[in-house]
Amino acid sequence: MGEKGPIRLAPSDACRGSTDREVPMSRLSLRRLGALICVGIASVYALIGLEVVTVATDGDAEIDIAVFGFGAAAIFLLGAALLLTVDRKPLWALGAALQVMVVAMYIGVSSDRTPSFEAWGLGLRVPQLVLIGILLALVLRPVRVEARGDAVDPAVAEDFLAQRRLAVVGASDDPSNFGRTVYRELREHGHDVVAVHPSADSVLGDAVFADLASVPGPIDGVVIMVPQDRAADVVEQAVALGIRRVWFFRGVGGGSLSPEALELARGAGMSVVPGACPLMFLEPVGAVHRLHRGIRRIDGSLAGSG
Repeated sequence: MGEKGPIRLAPSDACRGSTDREVPMSRLSLRRLGALICVGIASVYALIGLEVVTVATDGDAEIDIAVFGFGAAAIFLLGAALLLTVDRKPLWALGAALQVMVVAMYIGVSSDRTPSFEAWGLGLRVPQLVLIGILLALVLRPVRVEARGDAVDPAVAEDFLAQRRLAVVGASDDPSNFGRTVYRELREHGHDVVAVHPSADSVLGDAVFADLASVPGPIDGVVIMVPQDRAADVVEQAVALGIRRVWFFRGVGGGSLSPEALELARGAGMSVVPGACPLMFLEPVGAVHRLHRGIRRIDGSLAGSG
């Protein structure tokens, strides 16, 4: 442990999802770009619903602009959420087909409308054409095995959360640090939880330790909430201390797991949760995290039992 020194990370690094593989335009990068475009299109539709952007209609047309704008915005926000949480080729094929139909509708009706309709219609067609290209790329490109490793076994996750003393590596008092949320929830669920961070002074009024070796007493399990390139260092520290359980955090879009860290943990015979959010398993599970757990089952990264 001594030769590597403490983990170095910025206070806001803990729960920042990083790409699963550092390759140009990986599937994950494409999905994130598609989600960003969906959010941008949704914003335009929301402005239309608020009538900040004026849409000209035929004089006798009965169109509720608010319903039209906010309804379309909701659809694209759902698309963004799916792009960030799921990677299913049939879903992207369906999305591309629907986008083609929408663009065709724009082209079909624009000639019968006033120039103002053509102006915003063209503005939306451009990002939607890019979105179609992204969805088609997701359909045509092979699915890579992401760094998360095998599907998470709910039984392993439940065994981890049945332990009494847990360490959250990467938690700080920065409000944007999701490690702080995980720390709080574990504490409120009765765990004796300790925070580990090289530069934080406290988390929710509790002391923070610079590294795992500084924590007094035994540790039953470690939740790793650092960037992927720091995860292997944490695993090495845990192995040196004889800790038998490790949980690699994974939220929306990314997480802490790296192939090297996973190989180290499994090579040491540790019980491993290879990429999940503890809030998906802490009972009672909230509606948002229950939905997240359901989506993870759909995309195959979480086993169906449990």
